[in-house]
Amino acid sequence: MRTLTHQAIQHAVNYASMFGRGTVTPVERLLDLCDTINAIDVPYKRMVYTDWQYFYTNNPGFFQILQRFPRVSHCYFQQAVVDRPRDVVLLKNSDYQWRSFFREKHYKKDQLEILRNFLASRPEQFRVTNHWKKQLARSNFYIGRSFFVDHHDEKDAMLLHLALPGVVRKTVPIVEKQ
Repeated sequence: MRTLTHQAIQHAVNYASMFGRGTVTPVERLLDLCDTINAIDVPYKRMVYTDWQYFYTNNPGFFQILQRFPRVSHCYFQQAVVDRPRDVVLLKNSDYQWRSFFREKHYKKDQLEILRNFLASRPEQFRVTNHWKKQLARSNFYIGRSFFVDHHDEKDAMLLHLALPGVVRKTVPIVEKQ
């Protein structure tokens, strides 16, 4: 249930059934859960990690609704103060003004070569962490949602897109903490 639409859920169920991947939760229950999640009217953030879904909110009342669904387990909450601005990266100090996050996917060898060469040829324009530099050196690479580069201008994200179309998931400003 990465994408909360009836069409996406039906497609995923059909795909899983085609390969005989165990028993699939009845489609009606999944569609009902999809409708319930889509009807939540309080602000929340939903993260999907393999077959787990995490919800972050300042209004935990809707967890009681989710607990009613069969096979929904580990539905518990802890209250936290969410006081950071949305879609902003807060750093103590930074030489860069923007951070671009990459789209989560498995990149082919030729795509990796393009990305590797593009970033290596522009070290003053894009900052890549040492961890990601090591990862990019591998011949086979899956880029997760946490892969990012820092850069000076918002338009630099367009250059990334031109080098490898569709690679940028989102670009957010970097703001220094006080």
